[in-house]
Amino acid sequence: GICYEGTEWYLPKCHEDAEKMKNYFCGHWGFSDTPEDIKVLMDGKGASESTRPTRANIKAAMKWLVDEAVPGDSLLFFY
Repeated sequence: GICYEGTEWYLPKCHEDAEKMKNYFCGHWGFSDTPEDIKVLMDGKGASESTRPTRANIKAAMKWLVDEAVPGDSLLFFY
């Protein structure tokens, strides 16, 4: 979730939306809500440096998503 807090492009519900989408995919599609299976990047107060949606973290998360994928895996990238 990238809210752009403090800018003219502020999106007030993006973190809530990201959490709802994660819960939807876990609850309805069987994805596991574990750090080994899901990565969520968010900006804002309290976000750790490793989970902030920086260019480097987004690229690393995309690499993580596909690095160990094998035929038959289900991969989801939601932006």
